[in-house]
Amino acid sequence: MLAWFHAYWWLVALIFMPITIWLYRHERSYRTLLMAELEKFGFTYISEESPGAFDTGPFPKFEKPKLIRSRVRLLGIRGDWATYRLVHFLNDAHEEQTAWVKIRYEMFHISSIEWNPILYSFVTNKQKKRDAA
Repeated sequence: MLAWFHAYWWLVALIFMPITIWLYRHERSYRTLLMAELEKFGFTYISEESPGAFDTGPFPKFEKPKLIRSRVRLLGIRGDWATYRLVHFLNDAHEEQTAWVKIRYEMFHISSIEWNPILYSFVTNKQKKRDAA
């Protein structure tokens, strides 16, 4: 009887932990990180949305494997993953814009941030002329 009880709790932990980790990663807010990225171009952050569970937006669902990629695990938790956000912001002409962002983690730290479309494409001609002068 006692052995069954312990096996039951292990089973609950094996189901509960991955779901909890996925929810944490999926619902986490990246507001400060995204605000800093947008301010580099003079844009103003409005909000961010977490897409559906398997929605990657314009990014490919399956990536080609890289030859050198970390395969770090700590207590069975993967250290490399990617998360996606739909970001709403104001460009330099105060028009609301939307872009997808992919935040890649390697070894439990952010390794890259990709925007689609690229943020520079939202800069207005007036700002481009000002930057060129």
